[in-house]
Amino acid sequence: MTTDRVRIVFDEGILGFEDIREYELLVDPEERGPFRWLRATSEKLAFIVVDPHLFWPDYDPDIAGACPDLVDGTDRKELSLYVIVTVPDNPLLATANRFAPLVVNGRTGKGRQVPLRGSGFPLAAHIFPEDIREGKVGLAGACPDAQVR
Repeated sequence: MTTDRVRIVFDEGILGFEDIREYELLVDPEERGPFRWLRATSEKLAFIVVDPHLFWPDYDPDIAGACPDLVDGTDRKELSLYVIVTVPDNPLLATANRFAPLVVNGRTGKGRQVPLRGSGFPLAAHIFPEDIREGKVGLAGACPDAQVR
C-alpha cells in the first residue's frame, strides 16, 4: 500500500498556524473514503480535509475574487478546494469550516486559506444531515461509496 504525498506551500500559513507553511496532502489510492490528511512537514500537526462538493454540491464560493493571484491564468481543473474538518468524540457530529476553505493550485503547489468575509458560510457546518446525526437513519449514502465500507 503506497500513499501519494502532494507537497503544498501555504505562503501565509493556515489560520492559527501562520508560521507553519509547508504541508503534504496524503492520498492513499486504495482508500475509498472522502477524507484526506493535510500534514505539516516540519511539525507534529495534521488536519483532516475533504472536498466540500462531496457534502455540499452547491457550495460555490467566490475564490477568484478572494485570491486572484492564486487563480489568475489557471485552468479551473488545476484548482482543488478543501475544507478543514473537526471531529468531536461523536464522529456523526463532525463539522467543516466552510467559511475559510483551502484553495490549492495543483500546477504550482501553492495553497491559501481564504476567509470568505460577508459570505454567510458557517465556520462549523455539520457534515452529516440531521437524521444521521440523531441516529434516525444509517450512514449508507451519506458519503461517496459508503455502501461498500
